[in-house]
Amino acid sequence: MTKVYSTLDKMIVQKSKIERHYTVGYLPSRSDDSIPAIHLKGKWLNQAWFTTGTPLIIRVMQGCLVIITEPKHQTDNRKLLEEIQQTQQRICDITVKLNQ
Repeated sequence: MTKVYSTLDKMIVQKSKIERHYTVGYLPSRSDDSIPAIHLKGKWLNQAWFTTGTPLIIRVMQGCLVIITEPKHQTDNRKLLEEIQQTQQRICDITVKLNQ
């Protein structure tokens, strides 16, 4: 079996572990099967550094999905933006109450 050497994480990965085969299904517990869904699960996700709670970026192209972990600074920026938006909403709510 062919082995591939990864310089990123210094791991030797056998070729059979690089590809996974799935079938597009639909959202469970719905009678409408027109909403496609792909469910990824397995210990191999941890080995690829996709741990529980890791924010993801999914790039969509015709016939291709690229899933990467979101860099830490983007996650921090996203959280900061959410906090700013919540603060702005509170200010708007207070302004409305003061003007009544």
